[in-house]
Amino acid sequence: MSEEKEALTIPLPVPKDASYIYPLSSTLQASLPTLFRTEIIHPALIIPAKQTAELRRVLSHVLMRRPKIKDVYGLSTEEQEKHKGQYRKLVLKLCLKGNTIDSSTYQAEESDVYTDPILSKLLSTTTSSSMMKSTHTITLTYEHYTVEETLSKLLPPTINEIPSAFEIIGHVAHLNLRPDVLPYKYIIGQVILDKNKPRISIVVNKIGNIENEFRTFPMEIIASTSTTTTTTTQNKNNNNNKEKSNRPRLEVQLKEEGSTFKLDFEHVYWNSRLQFEHKRLVRLIANDDGSSRRQDTKEMEMMRRTKRHPQYKHAQQCLEHKKKTDTTTTTITTTTTTTPKQIVVADVMAGVGPFAIPLTSQYNNVTVHANDLNPTSFHYLKLNSQINHCNNNNNILDNNNKGDDDDEQQCLKMYNMDGRAFVRYLEEKQIVYHHVIMNLPANAIEFLDVFRGWKPPLPLPSEKKEEGMYPMIHVHCFASKEEEVGKSEALARIETALQCKLDTSTEDNEVYVHIVRDVSPKKNMLCVSFRLPKEVSLLKKINLDDDDDGSNSKEDDRKEASKESKENENNVQKKREHVNQEVDDTTTEPAVKKCRTDE
Repeated sequence: MSEEKEALTIPLPVPKDASYIYPLSSTLQASLPTLFRTEIIHPALIIPAKQTAELRRVLSHVLMRRPKIKDVYGLSTEEQEKHKGQYRKLVLKLCLKGNTIDSSTYQAEESDVYTDPILSKLLSTTTSSSMMKSTHTITLTYEHYTVEETLSKLLPPTINEIPSAFEIIGHVAHLNLRPDVLPYKYIIGQVILDKNKPRISIVVNKIGNIENEFRTFPMEIIASTSTTTTTTTQNKNNNNNKEKSNRPRLEVQLKEEGSTFKLDFEHVYWNSRLQFEHKRLVRLIANDDGSSRRQDTKEMEMMRRTKRHPQYKHAQQCLEHKKKTDTTTTTITTTTTTTPKQIVVADVMAGVGPFAIPLTSQYNNVTVHANDLNPTSFHYLKLNSQINHCNNNNNILDNNNKGDDDDEQQCLKMYNMDGRAFVRYLEEKQIVYHHVIMNLPANAIEFLDVFRGWKPPLPLPSEKKEEGMYPMIHVHCFASKEEEVGKSEALARIETALQCKLDTSTEDNEVYVHIVRDVSPKKNMLCVSFRLPKEVSLLKKINLDDDDDGSNSKEDDRKEASKESKENENNVQKKREHVNQEVDDTTTEPAVKKCRTDE
């Protein structure tokens, strides 16, 4: 009860018990409007009503700027008696430096804002009857304060850094609170919720590190607009079971660079801070110059925008008519224009599809083999492919169903396997791919050992030997903050995993290091892009059945991959015997099948 009474005063005192957490009581919520109600006297200017628009433009630099509060008011009854005619009152900021003042000595009538050159010139050149100094009382309530201003008043002065920054994922705000503010976490969550309605409806706080194989972290809900919702959980068979719970649902839907993603933030990995990295790598891989973009991409975006327009139906009819009239034109132009080169990508740790979805939904020359070990991520990857029309509804690959690889109409093929087993599976199936994405910064480099002994797929007898048969690898990792040291660390780890050197002496060797973002004061996230060295073909393959050094492999996947390897060994040998004599048997670089999206 004593703590409840203390909660009615601001700033909140530091609790005597270090483990005490302030509850978000109904009494405190009801008291917020009263606790934050403040009256501030601002300097003002009485002006003729006809000159309001012009003077607001001329004096914009000295006008009061407060959220949800206007700067033009009518005169009070007493003021109207003194000033006959149509007049308005412009409210000015407290002082030239802003709204920070010493309330004990401040006098609005003597504010230095009147010393502004433009304002002082206007006052000196006009008659006192047409323009004169005045004051105006502004009433501030809880709704008028920002998150930082509110928390600055609520939290004790001993809190040096106000936790006002957060990440937004759909309707969820994600915080990472420091230990010194944990006693106030429910109050902080409610303030963020109040100031960001209706966009934010749930506030969560990270309570642990990413330590599991699915890249998820433990979290707690510290504020929510709802109390009882239906949550969806997944059992081992990936069946959705609905159960009633007091825990609000954390399934969100968001948009990123023209693609729509749905995901369960609690059970899959998603980082909104990587949106620019997603965009950069997608455009790099697709070699985006505009020519390979799907023709309906711009029309789909226009359709989304016109849905909000009152003449939506008319706009929809116009687009449908345009498609019909452009049919003959498209038929003619396709025979004269150069078809973009087909690009095949292996996304080893695809998650819910931040790379795979835009590559296959926005480009007509890209095929992606997307894999993720997390069954929940795999579920949302399938769902997002349908939402974004990635043309993949009949080609889903997992541990129980390897799918139909001969369906060349599918541009997104999905797998639910361990990363190493996935790479080995593509190799055994002789699937050609030009890029490999490994977005698992914590330990993606460790998975590079699966490329030891990797050999590019062989070309068919009717195909010519293709240059650049070894794929570009794009692997994400954490490294030291210092640029050169971090680069050296990342390259050294990659060479250790591959057991061969990367030549960085010239740019022709295609080794690039890109700083993705600042993770912490001592750590950066990097993306290292390099051409897989040909020397890996000389190395001995790792045994997936015996690999226990950090692998997330499932035993069934490894056994199945090993079994398929033996079954395909004879077929591969037959292909080798029919290869054109152009292939030099003495070299360590076998020929490769021409770029195809089918199997």
